[in-house]
Amino acid sequence: MAIITLLSDFGQESFYPAAMKGVILARCPAARIVDITHAVPEHDIAAGSYALYATYRAFPAGTIHVGVVDPGVGGERIILAVELNRHIFLTPDNGLLSFILKSSAPERIFTVSNQALWNREVSPTFHGRDIFAPVAAHLACGTPLEEVGPAQKSLVRLDIPSAHATSGGIAAEIVSVDRFGNLVTNITRDMLPASAEARSRLVIRVSGREIQGLRQTYADVHLGELVAYVGSAGLLEIGRNRGSARDILGAGIGHAVHLVFPE
Repeated sequence: MAIITLLSDFGQESFYPAAMKGVILARCPAARIVDITHAVPEHDIAAGSYALYATYRAFPAGTIHVGVVDPGVGGERIILAVELNRHIFLTPDNGLLSFILKSSAPERIFTVSNQALWNREVSPTFHGRDIFAPVAAHLACGTPLEEVGPAQKSLVRLDIPSAHATSGGIAAEIVSVDRFGNLVTNITRDMLPASAEARSRLVIRVSGREIQGLRQTYADVHLGELVAYVGSAGLLEIGRNRGSARDILGAGIGHAVHLVFPE
């Protein structure tokens, strides 16, 4: 039986995720439901997009990922079912897949418009319960993806910035900040030198500070010191041992980061 993941900006204290789970289990009792997070900042599509990117590959092929960060709920936006890297994503067509789409192309896209798969009554403000959840349940119990509605050729993409090479380095920026104050950049692992010796001589510049070399983890530097490392999502991050890099640097999403290669 398929796994269904849930991601939203409903809040961890909200009853909305439980209502969605109830709908799923009423229609597909054998479904396995996993919460990615319900603490995406309100209406922050980019933050939700990064959370999906950072987690979906941990799940097996065939997993159904339901993403409800949906400030346009009840409006003209449509709901999509997207097959990508052998996973299925149910999201509003508002850019929630943008981080994933920077490195992967969708195989199939469908508009979720088959009302026979929805709840009989649909609240204009709670499509998570009345559309996303029942459609996910039907898919988990074997309904073919193409039955959700007609094929769609394109989808909305956010302008997620990419790091780019400069003479002697990489110009980048911070694209996410986690609850520990770690600063996630858009520098991917494959943009970095392969050798450990070259990585140890890199210089990372942010908010007027310089960090020498890449490390493996926070404990590789003294307590309170800044550290640069490749995080679990494969992106270069800036952290602080037992502290917040965000607070000490005063940096956040959109702040410039420059990486200088050793000569």
